Amino acid sequence: MKENNWISAKQKLQEQEAVNTWLFPQIKDNPKAVFLTLKFRHKQTATKQKEDISIQHAQRLLRIFLRKLDMHYFSERAVTKRLAGVPRMVFQHMGAGGDNVHYHMVAIPHVDPSEFAKQADILWKSLDTYGWIDHNNSWFEKVGSDYEELKDATLYAAREVRKLGAENSWMIFQTIPRIPSI
Repeated sequence: MKENNWISAKQKLQEQEAVNTWLFPQIKDNPKAVFLTLKFRHKQTATKQKEDISIQHAQRLLRIFLRKLDMHYFSERAVTKRLAGVPRMVFQHMGAGGDNVHYHMVAIPHVDPSEFAKQADILWKSLDTYGWIDHNNSWFEKVGSDYEELKDATLYAAREVRKLGAENSWMIFQTIPRIPSI
């Protein structure tokens, strides 16, 4: 049994290294990026129990947010047909206890990063119709243009691949590469 856990840990480490290898060309020679953390609130039920958002609901809100963000900068047709979108790397995190679903993302906008961060903040806040969006603990910040700062932000976004595995952490269908992967 221990051997299977060890193999699983080794496989997750290999997945983390493969994801990191894919990420570096995405950020190379890029002067502007925005780091986003999208958080959700814990709600209290009528019996005073803590209720967390389901992963499915969180993923749905993420998809809606990304679609709104893309449609702010590109035509509905281009976004719907997946012909255009803001280049980004998106990762799901579960927190230390494994029940705090949230997302980290590094976006590489074609517009001013500060303006992009403001627009992303506005759009994320606009989704708070059912009280799940934790706007106070969500972050939208410009990453320094230094490669090391961008690398650190990107590695932080992808760090739970090693814990959760690529299949459960890397939101590959919400990721839009800046350059074609080979």
